[in-house]
Amino acid sequence: MRTAQEAVAEEPEVAAEAVVAAGAAAEVVAVAGAVVVDAEDNINIMKKIILHAVPVIISVLWLVTKYQTYDPITLKGPVFLKFYLLLLSGFYISVFILKFFKEQASKTTFFFMIFIFLLASLS
Repeated sequence: MRTAQEAVAEEPEVAAEAVVAAGAAAEVVAVAGAVVVDAEDNINIMKKIILHAVPVIISVLWLVTKYQTYDPITLKGPVFLKFYLLLLSGFYISVFILKFFKEQASKTTFFFMIFIFLLASLS
């Protein structure tokens, strides 16, 4: 029985092909792992979007049931303040929920924060 060193010395082309094949297999495994990681990242992003969208939906439903309007920008004074405080408190609760589950603040959280700030700026 030959050792690996003797086989490489006698047939270097076969050894080189084996190394290339092993490298290609490792690359396929790495690409498959990257696809799984991307899918997990997308799932985490969707979870955060849903979590941050809940306060928006609740605030808009409150607005529709209480004042029969979908447009919070047209509201003035204490009515807008109630809507805004409901939206803001829901957003902070969602951030605390993320912190409780040891998730980091992401671009999604930042975008919802900008949305809330722009809403206050427009009114």
